[in-house]
Amino acid sequence: MRAIPFIVFLCSLVVSGLIPLLSWGADSNHKQYVFFKDTQYPLRVHYLQGEKPGPTIMIQGGIQGDEDAGFITSQILTRTKVHTGNLLIVPRADVPSIHIHKRQFNVDLNRRFDRDYDQYFEDRLARVIRFLIGKCDGFIHLHEGSGFHTPNWIDDLHGPHRYGQSVIIDTDVYKNRLFLARMVETVLERVNAEITPKEYSFRLFNTRTFSTQTAYPEQQKSLSFYAVKKLNIPALAVEVSKNIRDLDWKVRHQMKVVGSFLQEFGLSCTLPVVDAQEIKNWYCLPIALRINGETVRQGPITLSANRKISISLDQGDSGSDMREYGAFIPNRPGYNMLGRTYLPLHPFKRIYLIMDGKKVADLPVRWQGKWPEVQKNDNPMWVYSLNEHIRYAPSGSAININEGDQLSIEGIWQGREHELLNVKGYVSSRRENTGQDIGIPLLASRGNFMTKYIKTTNNYWEFRVQRETKNTVKSALRFRVFPHTIKALELRNSGAVKTLVPAFTKHMSIQPGTYWLSDIWATGNQSAPLVMVDEWPVDQMPLVWKSGESHVISLYGSNDFKYLRSIDVHVSSPGLPNQPIACTDAVK
Repeated sequence: MRAIPFIVFLCSLVVSGLIPLLSWGADSNHKQYVFFKDTQYPLRVHYLQGEKPGPTIMIQGGIQGDEDAGFITSQILTRTKVHTGNLLIVPRADVPSIHIHKRQFNVDLNRRFDRDYDQYFEDRLARVIRFLIGKCDGFIHLHEGSGFHTPNWIDDLHGPHRYGQSVIIDTDVYKNRLFLARMVETVLERVNAEITPKEYSFRLFNTRTFSTQTAYPEQQKSLSFYAVKKLNIPALAVEVSKNIRDLDWKVRHQMKVVGSFLQEFGLSCTLPVVDAQEIKNWYCLPIALRINGETVRQGPITLSANRKISISLDQGDSGSDMREYGAFIPNRPGYNMLGRTYLPLHPFKRIYLIMDGKKVADLPVRWQGKWPEVQKNDNPMWVYSLNEHIRYAPSGSAININEGDQLSIEGIWQGREHELLNVKGYVSSRRENTGQDIGIPLLASRGNFMTKYIKTTNNYWEFRVQRETKNTVKSALRFRVFPHTIKALELRNSGAVKTLVPAFTKHMSIQPGTYWLSDIWATGNQSAPLVMVDEWPVDQMPLVWKSGESHVISLYGSNDFKYLRSIDVHVSSPGLPNQPIACTDAVK
């Protein structure tokens, strides 16, 4: 491993961190996982293992949705061949903001790292990102800023107030062990020598975030500041300029800067070749939707009134896994319909297909069948979605759900087209709080509600959804939220023999072998906990456990990534019984 002047990397940190994943018998050194995959805010993570041990470096893009170069560069970097060390890459940290191609959806995700917030989906993303970066030895953040950074003011586009074409650090030196400025100057001397035109050269931008006199106090809430102050690891941001129109130039040069920093971090790799045609055609990839099972490439689309609609991506298109897609309709702005079933209560005119924040298809819709007339019912029927399943309930119903469930209020059956349905005590949008909560994904978590609007009993807590449409019959639903109880994890070995791991136990002894997580015994369904082994999600990966090894099973909330509990597992000698309990079909 290359000697690094600003920090000493401890191999033990790497070995005890993410490296144990590779004992699971995967066929490739490239692992992928999607946190929050059944939500509107999926977080895709790539882990690239090197051929030899070394530092684990995290690269992240897309934390602000209007910075295309950052997430495209990050995505292409997932094709890197790592020789020494490991890469952990998050190409798109904030997918909803990318869909609307704006800096933020509710709040700026890069200002949610000074503490553990718990109000918006951005706070759940920040929770996972903090967890991931905590396993790393260095961090590179990819951004796209306006203008061109220069130490002195030249004109409106060139000056200290501009972020473009800069490498941002929070301090020159931290605790006399992270020499960030020296590292950046070394890299820029190497990179800028090959840049044309020279106006596009990168410059060092020290925000002096630790100083009480800093001009950028908001940086104290950023991820790079968190990495330096809380984790004591080197962190920086590479900003290309939004005022450079050549996307291919920005991606190629941002990647060169990243490659040079990886060398300084002691990571050896071969970066992917960037094909100029690939970047030029990034938003020109032919793509199709599958609507109710039928492939659709152009409109108009014929739909039936009051019939459920299922929208998915046609997976036959090459390169589709390199991009992030969304399907949207006018009366559900910001809500991605891909992979979901939707019951339209009123007609809409179009379906839009978004690819990495750009509209690539605009499909007109025509309707067949008759829409029912609006009814003035004293006991109206509500339509809602629970964990992506459409449900119905008459006014006044008390509905039992579980902590962590996903709820969406869809509307009133045979109600008005512009109903106002308000989840009391819940602010769905910081940008525009009108009280309208139709179609807004809501996580059933007590922390998302104002205390005065919820009712608490010994067994559950309760919130109300109120119909506030003018000149209509009063109507409401009550949702009783019960604790999400985890009973046990069920493992199966290669011989299909089941072993039960009780969730309440702290220690477990198990025989060596290959295991798969076959079931989770818990209340609820889609909100079952996220199971991690040695700090990586299990999913469908085999657990190859050898005699004498020790492992940790950790449970987290699947939709909010809140830590629940851990179980220490010791792999015993062959022939010894599993403890504390062996599972048979009779137990379940």
